[in-house]
Amino acid sequence: PAFERSNLSAGIVHLGVGGFHRSHQAVYTGRTLALDSSWGICGVGLVPSDKKMQEALESQDNLYTLVTKTSKATSVEVIGSICDYIFAGEGKATENV
Repeated sequence: PAFERSNLSAGIVHLGVGGFHRSHQAVYTGRTLALDSSWGICGVGLVPSDKKMQEALESQDNLYTLVTKTSKATSVEVIGSICDYIFAGEGKATENV
């Protein structure tokens, strides 16, 4: 990422961190974080399949790679706008929801 991630704090909560979110909103957010690091993303998973997303992101320090292909070129970008991920799909986290 083109910003210092140690200064990143969550200013956005996003429910359901799927492919569309990771390839659009999280990318655009990441591109603005060099200007204001208070708008990091805290992803929240609610369904059982979101547990895998939590595990994948945690194992990569919440970083992931976006690969964009066109007919003429391929670009690769490390996305670092997600600063936290909470799986709230089971147990005590959902008792009072």
